[in-house]
Amino acid sequence: MNTEQLNLWDQILEQLLQLEISEKRTTSEGYFEAVLISRDLSKWFESLAQHLGPAFKPTGEAPAQAAKEVAAPYGGIRKDQTLFYKTFEDFSLAAMFWPWGNGESITLKMWLIQSGQ
Repeated sequence: MNTEQLNLWDQILEQLLQLEISEKRTTSEGYFEAVLISRDLSKWFESLAQHLGPAFKPTGEAPAQAAKEVAAPYGGIRKDQTLFYKTFEDFSLAAMFWPWGNGESITLKMWLIQSGQ
């Protein structure tokens, strides 16, 4: 990651890590995965929207082809999932929320995509 990418990544992660996390699964350069509590979902959406804009694929909408392509490396995307995605000069950032069947837990996966990948 270059300096711009690293700075944005760190800024977003710092903000997200202030929110309640049920289980932190993975934090590495360009990838973050955690389990959240559904009651806090609006706080997570607000934090990501500050950096990435509104949801690229909102909850409850059928995914467009572009959303399917972004999510494909991470298992695809369904109607009940939410995807945030923004392209910058030489990279993109994506964050996807997977609701669990229990109605209480949600997995968040966030990743950085280098241009040309």
